[in-house]
Amino acid sequence: MVGPGQTVKILLFLVAGLLTIMTFSRKGVKSLGQTLKQNEAAEELLHKQQQVLELFKIQHEQHKEELDRLVKKQGNQNLEQAQLGEQLTLLRKQIEDLEKRHDEEGGTKPVIPG
Repeated sequence: MVGPGQTVKILLFLVAGLLTIMTFSRKGVKSLGQTLKQNEAAEELLHKQQQVLELFKIQHEQHKEELDRLVKKQGNQNLEQAQLGEQLTLLRKQIEDLEKRHDEEGGTKPVIPG
């Protein structure tokens, strides 16, 4: 059998054990609470970063489309300029041919009345 002194020791031992468990449990709960708050903050930050990334993707696509449009416009202008250059070259050749033919026929240059 257990004597009265031993019963008190056992009860004190059990109470000390319970207090230890409760202390660690509170610390664990506080730690879990902090971890949950940190996780929520991290999730919110991640969500905001994803939104910013989506905005960057949209802006990138818009800039790409604008650049493509400008490149196409510049290409069209270069083509028009090349065509005008060809037309100018043809007109100069025609003028030279007409002047040459006029000189060969012995014609005089037109006099502009003044």
